Amino acid sequence: MPSLTPGRSLPRTEPSSSSTPTTAPSGARDAFGRWLYLGRARGPVLRLDASIAEAQRYGVYSHPSFPTPLLATHIEEQYRIGGYEMALHPWLPADLLEALSQDGYGYTRARIAGLAATPAEIVERLSRDPLGIVRAAAAASARLSPESWERLSCDEDKDVRAGAAESALAPTPGLGRLARDPERWVRRAVLGNPATPAAVLEELCQDPDGAVRKCACVNPALPAAAAARLRSDEEAEVRASAEWRTRLDARRARAPFDTRAP
Repeated sequence: MPSLTPGRSLPRTEPSSSSTPTTAPSGARDAFGRWLYLGRARGPVLRLDASIAEAQRYGVYSHPSFPTPLLATHIEEQYRIGGYEMALHPWLPADLLEALSQDGYGYTRARIAGLAATPAEIVERLSRDPLGIVRAAAAASARLSPESWERLSCDEDKDVRAGAAESALAPTPGLGRLARDPERWVRRAVLGNPATPAAVLEELCQDPDGAVRKCACVNPALPAAAAARLRSDEEAEVRASAEWRTRLDARRARAPFDTRAP
């Protein structure tokens, strides 16, 4: 390493040839449904003979270019993490979707229950799964029947009730009931639902838990008057969140299509 002397800076060095960009996808999608890429991180391009752990780390099994006929042979890899990763593949065949919905790894079943393409009969079956995370994913699914939603919204597991509160098809009376749930995690989930009516939001703005009142400012349907009242809240974090929401509403009033934070 060159020594530093007063008045001199380190010499410029060119990037090494071994620093090739990583082009493998991450297996996740952003808010617009686009595949996220790892960018120009240091590391080699994923080889065809890469190890199982390396392939899973780069999200190969969930990428749409991975051939679906080859997926079934990788389900049990790395303690069944292979099936967990391929559950996010956008074009799962019906037989593989059925197999993954009965997988022994609960997180895989939860992913299948949360997929928009999962048939209603599979979601209904997973809504009775013994594992709470699976029932929670089924409760948030738009393919769940109203009768099953009512049953899961009264589940003994708070995570399942929170999943029901996040459902886009949750009825207004049900959201009002969940807004008075004893668990603040469930009440915060109600605030995260864009379909929550303004009356329920107004009620949660008076919640005794400051963390719940703070989350109320994130819901786009929160009335401006409610956000203004929260600016004088007794907790500093709630006041800061309400101030942020007030500035955001003012910016959107000037430029309705400007989604940048204030």
